[in-house]
Formats: sequence, C-alpha cells, structure tokens
Amino acid sequence: MTTTSTAFLCLGLCLGRKVYWNREALPKPTIRVAPSAVIAVGRPVSIWCHGSWVANRYHLHQKWAPRPWRTVFPRGPRDKAEFPIPRMTHGLAGRYHCTYDSRRALSAPSEPLDLVVTGMFDPPTLSTLPRPVVTSGGSVTLQCGSWQGFDWFYLCDEGRNGHHQRLDSQRRDDGWFQALFTVDFSLRRVSVSHGGRYRCYGGYNLSSGWSTPSDPVDILVTALLPQDTLPTLSAHPGPTVAPGENVTLWCQTGSLFDMCYGSLSSTLVQLSRPSNPLELKVEGTQVPDYTVENIIAMGLSGLILGVLSVFVFQAWYTGSDDGAFVAVVTMKRDCEL
Repeated sequence: MTTTSTAFLCLGLCLGRKVYWNREALPKPTIRVAPSAVIAVGRPVSIWCHGSWVANRYHLHQKWAPRPWRTVFPRGPRDKAEFPIPRMTHGLAGRYHCTYDSRRALSAPSEPLDLVVTGMFDPPTLSTLPRPVVTSGGSVTLQCGSWQGFDWFYLCDEGRNGHHQRLDSQRRDDGWFQALFTVDFSLRRVSVSHGGRYRCYGGYNLSSGWSTPSDPVDILVTALLPQDTLPTLSAHPGPTVAPGENVTLWCQTGSLFDMCYGSLSSTLVQLSRPSNPLELKVEGTQVPDYTVENIIAMGLSGLILGVLSVFVFQAWYTGSDDGAFVAVVTMKRDCEL
C-alpha cells in the first residue's frame, strides 16, 4: 500500500469516527403538528421539528421515502423549523419523522408522527345506550356504526383532556358494522373532562384516511354538584288549571345557576340532581261543544273584514301613500319552561 493510500484511509477512518461522535452529540429532535394530527381533507396543517441552536438545516422524512421528503433552512430561531402543508390530501397522510444537521454532523431521527386525514368516507352514526345523561358512579355505552364495512372505529371527545378509544368493528348478521364503547363514570375517576361532546370515526387497517366525523353526542353527568343545589319546581298560578288556560313552570334554586335545570356556565356538562316531581291537573274531562262559538267567530270575522274594507277605501280615497295597516302586539317573556 502506498503512502498516499494509507493517508486517505486514515483520513476516512478519522472522519467516520468524527461524524459518528457528532451524531451522538447532537440532541435528538422532537416533532409535533399544529393544529392537530387528525386533520380534515383540504385543510392546512404544519409539521414542526424542534432541534438545536446549532442546526443548519431541517429534514422531514416520510416512512416510505429513502430520502428526505422536504428540507428547509430555519427562519428566525435556529432551534426549530416549520414544514407547512397548505392543503391536506390523502396522499400526504402517513408516518413522519424529522432530523437536522449542523455543518459537520447529522442528528438522530425524532420519534414518529402519524398524520391522519379525515373526510375520506361517509360518516358513521353515533348514539348512546340507554341515554346521554349518566349519574356519577355509572357508565354509558356509545355505539358507533356504519354500513360501510370499516375495520375499526375511533371515539374521541372535544374536551381539553381528549378522552379517546379505538376498537375493532363487529359485523352483525344484517351487515351492519359497529363498535360499543363504554365510558366509565366511577366516583374515583369522574371529572368534568369525562362529560362533554363525543364524535366517532371509521377507517380501514391499510389506510391513513379516516371517515368524516359522526354527528356529535353530548354526555351530561348528573349528581356532581352539592346536595344543597337541588332545585324546586312550581306552577303559577297553581298546579290545577282549567282547559285552555296557561300555566307557568318555575325552576328555582338558591345557587347561582345559569340555567333552569341547574348547570353552571363553567361546567355545562355537570347537572344538579332533579327536582321533586310536580303533578299538573286539568279540571274537567268533557270536550266542550264549540259550535255556537264558531258561528259567532265567523260572524265577527265577516264584520271585521267589512270594516277593514271601508278603511282601505278611505285610505285610497284620501291619497295615502301606502294605505297599510299595522297591528303591534307586545309580548312579555318571562323565564319559563
């Protein structure tokens, strides 16, 4: 081996060791997405890679691509870079990771990020069994189903603490695919985050595309508020009325509730215990005969029509601009049920 060859070999070994050491020395980057990793088709989304102040370039990699899918130079602070996607499509969904390099070294890859696109299929149906109001200590079953033959269903809520579950679908004899999600409201676990608005999605195992979300279902948790917040229900002028009369129902409590059923504006998914029942009675069971009244009403209608005709003729004769008659009805609204 010549002296020149030996020199190049030593140089290569030294550079290799230096690059390997620098790769280990650079902090591992982190990857995140905004506004969400579950994004509707056609909506914008951005992937962020957070690295180090010594970063020169950032690289975004897709799982199936041998080379970086996109490379950017950081704008502003060098410890992060943005990879914007102006319009989300099915082809852009999948698994990503990012790396960055300094002038002499390359970082290790970040943890993977799964980017999901929704709106690729028709929405499933979400319903509650038996009803959307549950007491603390109990549970509620949410049924997500579809005729589209989804492999799995995904349930999530829209609260801050994102409660979510994913279950394989079950096929019924009639061809309906469904999953039954049980949300537990045990006393030691229940909190305001468990109540709220839920939706579900459907999808297939070999696709990063999800369905359009189902219509929302609101779950209300009762008996979470203090005992002294029990409301009272009353009727005005009284619980016994004659046929055709109006009655006003009042729901009252000593607490500062914002709604008659006993809920605070800051915790709309928490309800008070129900009031004691109130029985309303209607006096008399005979159906009255309105024949005479109808004849009188028809006569009065004819009389009123004649009078209005005279008024219209007068308005036209006197040269009124519009000849319009306006009736103003003032209605007084109270807090009634």
